[in-house]
Parts: sequence; structure tokens; C-alpha cells
Amino acid sequence: MATLDIPVAASGDDWMFYSPSSFSLTDDKWFSGADGTVSLGSGALFTVPDILSGATITAAYLTIRDIWGDTGTGMKTNIYCQAADTGTAPSNYSTATTYTRTTGVAWDSDADWSSGTDYQSPSLVTPIQEVISRAGWASGNIIRLQWENDGSTAGTQRKCSSYNHSTTYCPRLHIEYTNTTFTGIHVTKHIG
Repeated sequence: MATLDIPVAASGDDWMFYSPSSFSLTDDKWFSGADGTVSLGSGALFTVPDILSGATITAAYLTIRDIWGDTGTGMKTNIYCQAADTGTAPSNYSTATTYTRTTGVAWDSDADWSSGTDYQSPSLVTPIQEVISRAGWASGNIIRLQWENDGSTAGTQRKCSSYNHSTTYCPRLHIEYTNTTFTGIHVTKHIG
């Protein structure tokens, strides 16, 4: 088994968006939830070396660092990957919110978050495996991951560090995997 810990690599590789049409590739926050009645979301690109098509994902999660100390119950969010051989960054609100998604993973929270604390998402094995299992997946391709509001109580949100806030504490994707290996092929020919 091998392990990768992949941070957002550059400004413009993570973004935030909120309804009805706001979008930024350079904001210092990475967030989800609801600010009043405004729906919030964020996304990021992760370049994934070494994982071959058909690899088995055994563990995967996102780590983010809270920068605000948000409180409030009723935060309901989902995490998705873009269902594509290699993920692409959006260029505006429309392309941030309209893309083909993998299976989502619910990340709901009633607990208060503390500024300066890292938080780990629930398991992302299913959506990551969906991307890695695509016929066009290859080592070095990009996974696009998004954290989106899914009916949070008004005013319930969580704000975390983006790449532009801190290159040390930006979102990080952790993946544990096993590549499929072939030890050889045995061919038997029967004559007669």
C-alpha cells in the first residue's frame, strides 16, 4: 500500500463560489454552508502522481484548517469529485456549479469549529475510486473536488484556509492505495 498527501499546489487551483453568481480563484477563504440564505461552496484541484488506472483506493479524506471559529448547528454539506478523466478548474460561477459529479459524501456538522484546528472529512474512497476507475485515468491526472452546501441552516457555515490564505494550511487530499500489478502471464499451448 502507498500513501499520498497532496496539497493545493498553486493560486487558482482552489476557488470559492456563492449564490447567486459570485466566484473567486484568489479568495483567502475556502468554505461551505449558508451565510444567511446565501449558499456557499468551494473547490480544488489535486494533481495525483503514481496512482494507475484501476488502482484500489483503501482510504481517502480531505483535511482543512478552520480560520474563523464558526459555530452553529445544522451545517449540511456534500463533497463531490468531477466525474472526468482529469479535472478542470472552473472559470466562473456557472462552471463552478454545473459539472458532472461523482457520488457525493455527506459532511454534516452540529459541532462548533475552532480557529487554527484541522478538520478531516468523512471517507472519500467512493468518489475518488470512481475517478481512478475511469478508462481514461492515468498517473499525473487531476482530481477536482468540491465541497458544496446541501441545505444548511441559514447562517451555518465553516470557513477554512485556502491556498491564498496559507500554502501550509490549504486543503490537502490524503489517499492510500494499491496499484494493480502483473507478475507475468503464463500461456499454455495444446497441440493435437
